Amino acid sequence: MADQAVRTGLTVITDQIRTQLIKVIDQTKKLRNYGSVFADPVDYISLGLNDYLEVIKRPMDLSTLRSNIMGAEYTYLHQFIKDADLIWSNCRVYNGVQSESFFLKAADECEKAFISLLCRIEQLQLTPEQHRIILQNPIPVISSDDEGPMSILQLHFLSKKLADLPREAQIQCVKWYYKQLGVNEDVDQYKDKDIRLVFKPSDSKVTRELDKLVTRKLDETRQLQKVTKV
Repeated sequence: MADQAVRTGLTVITDQIRTQLIKVIDQTKKLRNYGSVFADPVDYISLGLNDYLEVIKRPMDLSTLRSNIMGAEYTYLHQFIKDADLIWSNCRVYNGVQSESFFLKAADECEKAFISLLCRIEQLQLTPEQHRIILQNPIPVISSDDEGPMSILQLHFLSKKLADLPREAQIQCVKWYYKQLGVNEDVDQYKDKDIRLVFKPSDSKVTRELDKLVTRKLDETRQLQKVTKV
């Protein structure tokens, strides 16, 4: 069972599977009485939850999960499943599992519905037991060398994320990229121009690392913007 769960967890998220996962998210959002609770990020500022980010280290919600899957943030099913679980587990951590609050009831009902919908996707052949095993056990890490070239969709979203970065962060990422490739490129020339990168299949390892760097920089930028608004 454990071996099969690992194999299922390592299912590559194809465009067809991505479409089905998006449907699962959208259907969970519509769950009567409870779906709306987790539809969007917790507005901890308006709610006066001043300690929220101290308690919850990695916030997650259905809209963010949807954006991530749309943006090809997940290569494997187990990555998607573990991020989705943060939605329910964060709720339980912040509210306390011993309480009988509406929010814990919402977490239980949404999680149950989400898993049920997920297990109905024929391409996955996922069972509730496999889902539990995937959550409770680390999945072997596949190195960038073994992952192969990024898909056209993944490269598209990498370019979009890079474009969303502040100019200084863009320059830093591009400098890092060319340095890893051993290319002597005058990156400063892009300060007043659009940055255009050409991705080659032979550079897939470096390209995947660039994607991680850009994602991290974008997360840092968004967190800084939230703090600034406060």
